[in-house]
Amino acid sequence: MPADTTGVPLAETAAATSLTGTALFRRMECDTCHSVDPNASASTGPPLYDLYGSEVTLQDGRTVTADEAYLRESIINANAKIVAGYMPVMPSYESQLAGEEVALLVSYITSL
Repeated sequence: MPADTTGVPLAETAAATSLTGTALFRRMECDTCHSVDPNASASTGPPLYDLYGSEVTLQDGRTVTADEAYLRESIINANAKIVAGYMPVMPSYESQLAGEEVALLVSYITSL
């Protein structure tokens, strides 16, 4: 089967593009741990509403900007930068999501 430039079979890439970021967020059950509601109470994972472009304080005291690179890294290598006040419980999704799916999730999160 032909593959795209990331090595993902085109059939899988086509399936990813037929999803929206919102639908993928729900399908992957991200909302189990992450709130997208600005009025929601604390959850297992950091809230995602208004996250994009904000400054995030990490457990080690560093501060990083929640840009697209940070969001992508947080999805595929969740334990790379742990947000202060949260436990490192999010699994890595690197082997579970195609590159286009990660891009859909990042796009969705930036829109919140």
